[in-house]
Amino acid sequence: EVYVPVSQFYYRTGRFDEVVKVLRKAQDMTPQEPVPGATLADVYLSDNRLSDAQELLVELKQKFPKSIEVAVRLAKVSLEQQPDRARKEIDQILKSEPKNPIGPILLGELHFFSGKYQEAETILSQAPAINSSSAEPHYFLGRIAASRSQTDQALDHYQKSLLLSPRYLPARLGEG
Repeated sequence: EVYVPVSQFYYRTGRFDEVVKVLRKAQDMTPQEPVPGATLADVYLSDNRLSDAQELLVELKQKFPKSIEVAVRLAKVSLEQQPDRARKEIDQILKSEPKNPIGPILLGELHFFSGKYQEAETILSQAPAINSSSAEPHYFLGRIAASRSQTDQALDHYQKSLLLSPRYLPARLGEG
């Protein structure tokens, strides 16, 4: 797994083409493992290459249909523009790992992006989502509160989100 530090080095130095080469090579060398490809999808997303990430994740989904790691990433990139696809992946996560908080978190986000704020709030404010170490539930609860002009509640959720993940940029922007 030498590809991890090498790809991180290239990533930190802004050499995305080299990161892609290293992770593609790692993916070819470990065809039974989705991690290099999933990591490459993350790199594409960080470089604002959503269509490349989606294309790669669809390819990985075909190779690894039961991979929760791939399902989570595919659901995340599909939430806003392909809600049916996102729902399919979320259902797989909920069925395969019902105690994993990422399933309810993604379901809450899906409801949020679909304009179903009450459903999103209900899901995100209950266990296991609200008890997770993820910043997302509080961030989205903050956005819901802000949409209702509940400024104090929104700020409280943004702050909780930042306590869980100080570098979580959406909460930083929401709080500002």
